[in-house]
Amino acid sequence: MRKLVIFVLITALVAGAAFAEVNASAWLRGRVNVVAGDSDGRVNEENKWVANDLKAGYPGNYHDFRFVASGENDDGTFGGLVRFRDVGPNVNAFGDSFGWVWWKPIDFLRIQIGKNAFNDFADYEVVRSSSFYGAGNDAGMGVANIFAGVGASNANLEDAFSFFGQGGAELSLYPIEGLTLNFGFPYEISNTNADAIYGNMMAQAQYKIEDIGRLTVAFHAKNANDTNYTSGNHAVHLGFFLTAVENLQVNLGLKFMMPYVYEVKDVFETTVNYPFLIALGAAFDAGDFNFKARCQVSLGITTVTTFKASGVDDVKYYDPTYFYIELLPSYDIGPCRLNLSVGLNITGFDADDKIPDPKDPTKEISQDPVIAFGINPYVSKTVGSGNFYAGFKLTTNGQEIYGEKGDEAKIEWSIPVGMVVSF
Repeated sequence: MRKLVIFVLITALVAGAAFAEVNASAWLRGRVNVVAGDSDGRVNEENKWVANDLKAGYPGNYHDFRFVASGENDDGTFGGLVRFRDVGPNVNAFGDSFGWVWWKPIDFLRIQIGKNAFNDFADYEVVRSSSFYGAGNDAGMGVANIFAGVGASNANLEDAFSFFGQGGAELSLYPIEGLTLNFGFPYEISNTNADAIYGNMMAQAQYKIEDIGRLTVAFHAKNANDTNYTSGNHAVHLGFFLTAVENLQVNLGLKFMMPYVYEVKDVFETTVNYPFLIALGAAFDAGDFNFKARCQVSLGITTVTTFKASGVDDVKYYDPTYFYIELLPSYDIGPCRLNLSVGLNITGFDADDKIPDPKDPTKEISQDPVIAFGINPYVSKTVGSGNFYAGFKLTTNGQEIYGEKGDEAKIEWSIPVGMVVSF
């Protein structure tokens, strides 16, 4: 850690000599679960589930320290940012560090090279967890983790919105007032041939409507590095950010993923129809009382495999349909703010999608819906640039994960305490 501090100071001094204006900030957080357990009477010690009396440690205890320095020249035509991060325990201190440089040679053109893990071009102000919970997200509050364990790989709310956070180059054009055209090229990928780079680029148009909001349209290409794929899993995004109503912000995101085909010549051909994602978020600020909500519908994937010259019938598989909703009301009572995070995630299976009957494996039955939920009342206290959080969290992913029963929900609970400070 001492070497890291020295290196950061040297970096800041060098930046000060190169740029007319240099800004530096630090962001620190610490989090522990004072006590935690689950419905099986187990806790987690060193990532191994063991029988215990619920007095041992539990996942989620760590620190996270970040330092950010940025600067630009007098004319505002050159600049850059660098971030160093130390996460513990047992995490590579520089594993999540990144930075970029940018140049604006003329008013309507900006070029950036490097990596911005904050996700450039993002249009999910309300829906993103770090915005939805604020500093409470970093302190371990909120029930968004009920996505885990239900196979909801395409049910992340942020997936419905467009963003580019890969290493490479970005180009922004400002042809007319209010309109921005963004292009992202992932040069820093393992396969650096032209097909892989330009076959995974992103193009986005954003238009700000005065006193109304912002409209976003984007196309994100995604070509697999496999010659058997005859088409890529490209996606089209449509987003709208409403700011016309006083004290109210609304995010709407739509994502349509184009079908793709995987083929092994003379053997089989698989067509994958990806889901259509719809996400909505709203934030209302009435002073002492705040209310936030976000939800998403993810229509299930359909996979059809045709076997060639084998006499085997086509096989059709349905991935689940997901519905997620989360509410976060809060009220400032003076000494602290009272918050209540409540979430519900329903995984619904198609009636034609069968699984073996646990009582008789020779028979098939329809899959029942998986219902995950969470509730997390917590208090928060802000003092200057510091924030303190403490609460009680109870969640279930709707199905047994570590045991053998498979049809019983697993419940987990914890008492998280966290502190976040920035300066």
